[in-house]
Amino acid sequence: METYRSVKEALLDQATALDDLIVRAGGVPGVSGAPLEDWQRTCRQTHRQVTDEYIRVAVVGPIKSGKSTFTNALLGADYLKRGAGIVTSIVTRIRRGETLEARLHFKSWEEINADLSRAIVMLPGLPPELTRTPFDLRREADRKALAAAFAGLNRAALIADGTQDPNSVMIASYLEGYDRISGQLGAETTVVRYRGDRFGRHRDFVGDDSLSVYLQDVELEIAAGHLAEGVEIADCQGSDSPNPHHLAMIQDYMLQTHLIIYVISSRTGLRQADFRFLSIIRKMGIGANMLFVFNCDFNEHASLEELQAQVARTREQLRVFHPDPLIFTLSALYHLLAAQPAEDLAAKDAAMLTHWRREPTLTGFSDAEIARFYEVFERKLVDERRVLLLGNHVERLAVVADGLGRWGRLHREALDRDAHQVADHKILVARQRQRIDQIQALVRDTLDGAAAKQRDALRHEIERFFSPRTGTLIGDTLAFVRQYAPETGKYREALQSAGFSGALYLVFQDFRQSLEGFLAETVTPEVLRFLREAEGRTVEQLSEVARPFAAMAREALADLDPETAAGETAGEDPARLTFVDIDALKRRAGLKVPSAATPLGFSARIRTEAVARLGFYTVVEWARRILKKPAAAPTDKGMQALLDGLRRIKRETLKAVAFHFKNYQENIKFQYLFKLVDAAAVGIREALGDQLRACGEDLSQLAERIESQGVGRQQVVAQLEEIEKAAAAAGHTLAEARRRLAKGGGDSPSRPSSE
Repeated sequence: METYRSVKEALLDQATALDDLIVRAGGVPGVSGAPLEDWQRTCRQTHRQVTDEYIRVAVVGPIKSGKSTFTNALLGADYLKRGAGIVTSIVTRIRRGETLEARLHFKSWEEINADLSRAIVMLPGLPPELTRTPFDLRREADRKALAAAFAGLNRAALIADGTQDPNSVMIASYLEGYDRISGQLGAETTVVRYRGDRFGRHRDFVGDDSLSVYLQDVELEIAAGHLAEGVEIADCQGSDSPNPHHLAMIQDYMLQTHLIIYVISSRTGLRQADFRFLSIIRKMGIGANMLFVFNCDFNEHASLEELQAQVARTREQLRVFHPDPLIFTLSALYHLLAAQPAEDLAAKDAAMLTHWRREPTLTGFSDAEIARFYEVFERKLVDERRVLLLGNHVERLAVVADGLGRWGRLHREALDRDAHQVADHKILVARQRQRIDQIQALVRDTLDGAAAKQRDALRHEIERFFSPRTGTLIGDTLAFVRQYAPETGKYREALQSAGFSGALYLVFQDFRQSLEGFLAETVTPEVLRFLREAEGRTVEQLSEVARPFAAMAREALADLDPETAAGETAGEDPARLTFVDIDALKRRAGLKVPSAATPLGFSARIRTEAVARLGFYTVVEWARRILKKPAAAPTDKGMQALLDGLRRIKRETLKAVAFHFKNYQENIKFQYLFKLVDAAAVGIREALGDQLRACGEDLSQLAERIESQGVGRQQVVAQLEEIEKAAAAAGHTLAEARRRLAKGGGDSPSRPSSE
């Protein structure tokens, strides 16, 4: 990690130094600025990409496993609220910064109203006009109507398996928090900042459901030295949240991560929720770089032997998902409390810490384990891929340094030529320019053709993947809908306690939650794995097509400047210059994987039709009584109408699923993968183009241009020699950086301090 950081710092320094040197070169009288502008763009782009490049770490696990406590222990202080509510629908991201600051990103009114519009479908008691016009929480009439309808619900009927329906929780939270938060919201996402002493106020929002429901994102900047530069740690919400959208948000973030830390509570061990979430990670294909933290409560374990036996059982269970799980057994709370000054601890925490320290067997074991964790954590942060991508930036800057040095040398030599030599060089340059134009045209045409083939291949891959005939996604989803069969017992109870409309709302919410849970747990992981594989193939195939042109560019440079071609330090492996950083490409092009969490839409007409069916069964029952036939129980009529309503819901869902997948397929195709192909082709073309700068420049009129500006030739030669020397020094620094990366990017792990 130490090597990686130092090379990264050197890279940023050299990008700035070369940028400054290019500005100086542009000030030399009589020179051409064409290649300089392109090199400057490369330097600034590299600096921005390296600065923006974060190694992302996701801390995941079920609710109450100790994720926030563990993250706080890593940071060395209580920055995150511990024990936040289960409906918190955000991922809290922490980075190192200059000051202590919390940035709260609030949803726009459009996003808030979209949430509520989906939640109130089939909510009983809403005025008919409210279901026919777009709902708007800002309208007092809409708020009052929603509050009245919601107050009329039987809340007990909306609790299943000890968990309240997430949509009803969301409605209640939006209504309760409106007066306190509405003034800070707008048509677009708004950001509220809490700095310094006010930093802790962000916990009031994260820990209060009626405020956190309005949040879209939370970013924390930590000024202390416990978090390394260039690392982002994300404290994710519980993977077993009852709201399927929360799981989808975790999946979206995990797709960007380089390392996953999975936290398991020793009080519960692995639960069904863990098995389900670990299966999702495996399906997504992102489980290779994962560490497991077995978060133990010292008060729960009689001895170290008993704790280790539990860890051994957990390791065997984890082998189903990971062949060799790396498990670290420690108490996050102990290390968090131990990292803080004694005077800052609450009396209860201080007493607990004192008690634990009287048990050196457990605390000593935990100390050893967290030290081992830090060592492995540092090493894992800089894997082979991160080193390779940093090396790619080194190569790009080395090409600029080499080109700038050559540019200065060619200009200087042009000033030393006599008339005959100038004429000969003009012929050579004309021939060289023609060759370079041919190479650039060939690169452009070849990459354009390869990109077109890639788009065509991707089109077929996407269609096969989403096809009901050749793929499994749509077929499995439609089968889930058709085969969905709820337990009718609780709906009979709901008919009696909440009435028909309340029971129908419960049927609908249960079905929708089951379907969205299926999509999040089964469909989304497969889609994300498909996209990761498609990304890698796309970039590698385009790079493979372009690699021969890197060698052609080197040959062109050697013909123009044979004197130094043999001893060059830059671009020793031309193939690396066409390697493209996918993450940097996506950031630069503003590309983001389309979210697979788009909720399905439903019509409120379902409730109207179901109520009509109940009326029909009532009429039938009235006719049976007239004919003196046995009457059905009241709940039987209601159940018949409910099941008819469910059948109508399923019919509408089958159509919605087909539309959803078709729309998502087109978004992936045109808004993501095709744009990624174009961005990759442009990036590779620019990487090759950097090599060809300073070639084909006609310098035959350089002396005349200098004399026309009234500047002495020797003065210009001296400036050019300084530029050559500075460019050579930059080249040597970058060569050393390349050597250090080749030796090993993570050879010197360092443990973050918690003193």
